[in-house]
Amino acid sequence: MRKRDAWGGRLVAATVVLVMAASAAHSATVSLSGREFRLDGQPFDLWGVRVASAIGTDAYTSHLIAQLDDYKAHGVNAVTVFYMGSSGGHYDPFTSDGKGWRYPVFRDRMDAIIEACDSRDMVVIAGIFYQWKTEELTDRSLTDWTASKEAVRTVANHLESKGYTNVILNIANEQNSGGYTGEPWGRVQNTSDLLDMVAIAKNAHPGLIVGCGGYDHGKNVTLGSSSSVDVLLFDTLGPNSQEHSGYYHDYFVGKGIDDKPLVNVEMFGGWTKQFT
Repeated sequence: MRKRDAWGGRLVAATVVLVMAASAAHSATVSLSGREFRLDGQPFDLWGVRVASAIGTDAYTSHLIAQLDDYKAHGVNAVTVFYMGSSGGHYDPFTSDGKGWRYPVFRDRMDAIIEACDSRDMVVIAGIFYQWKTEELTDRSLTDWTASKEAVRTVANHLESKGYTNVILNIANEQNSGGYTGEPWGRVQNTSDLLDMVAIAKNAHPGLIVGCGGYDHGKNVTLGSSSSVDVLLFDTLGPNSQEHSGYYHDYFVGKGIDDKPLVNVEMFGGWTKQFT
């Protein structure tokens, strides 16, 4: 098993017009072979950059797409982006019942990134839910847990309808975070509820690679041990010497999670909280 990381990064806005990527004739196809990733059938070392709020504006999306060739030249072959954004900007793009897109522009920007990455043989880890305190996200739409589950179905159906094959779906960022408390989608904190969402995504789009995780490593063991979870997408949290990908790779394998890839989707030993 190779040890994989996708690390945190802040996307800088640029005042440019959104360039919608045209559907590529070639579709980069990410797949799994036991504990390894494959791209178009060949071994693939997933190495990514976290640009979670990259669909927040046309300028952000265009700026990211403009950097992808440089990313690829430096060995970066994946980006992770969230439909709900992150601390760099957050939004709820879904209709109140979760069955559609209140703001289709967020969906379209994600499509543009996926297609731009596809044309470069790059992978997108597309996340759905993000955690926010009640006062931070005032433009909510999803009304409750039922609507939130429908939003998962909406995303999976859309990805299937577009025929994208270079996408890994991450249901919820840091699923154990206390920031989810009180949110309509807050039950992602519960492993059983989160696994229900994984099942919804897999049923809607059987070919989709679906993962989840957080920084509660007891919960990560439960999630990673589930046969329905294709990839354990975990986080590290803290500056101590054990908080790095290699340590947790060995920890999870020691817990019996030795049949799927293990991906650190945020930090690989870096620590910036002391600056906030």
